[in-house]
Amino acid sequence: MVWNDQFLRGYVSKSDKSIRSVQVYNVIYSQQKRWIYPYQGNYLINGELITDDGTSIATDVDCSLRTSTYDSCMYRDDYGFDLDLRVFEEARRLKAEGKKTFDYRIKTKAGGDVDRVLNAEEIIGLENKMRAVILQL
Repeated sequence: MVWNDQFLRGYVSKSDKSIRSVQVYNVIYSQQKRWIYPYQGNYLINGELITDDGTSIATDVDCSLRTSTYDSCMYRDDYGFDLDLRVFEEARRLKAEGKKTFDYRIKTKAGGDVDRVLNAEEIIGLENKMRAVILQL
């Protein structure tokens, strides 16, 4: 089982042959005896705080592993939020500065913030792939 997975997904417009949006899709597991209710993604682009309210994509709960050691069910929240398209410039800037990660935070209503990182190369790779797709349209 993969815990707390994340990936990027991008959308391309076939009509105007442009990158329309990029979303961070997060799978968040928690064992806090309640749902954590993620509601916002936060990140920096060149020092500017960017926020997106995002969306709850799916939820699930598994109580089959509940034991005296783990006195709670396993809660799963699939949550996504859009990234500003300047994220590609930010990833290149980070790479040029010798930094490898793009940090972001997911705010929750219960359970505390969830801090995550994406590899800057992954962001650059997504842009390259999306631009290659656009050339083939």
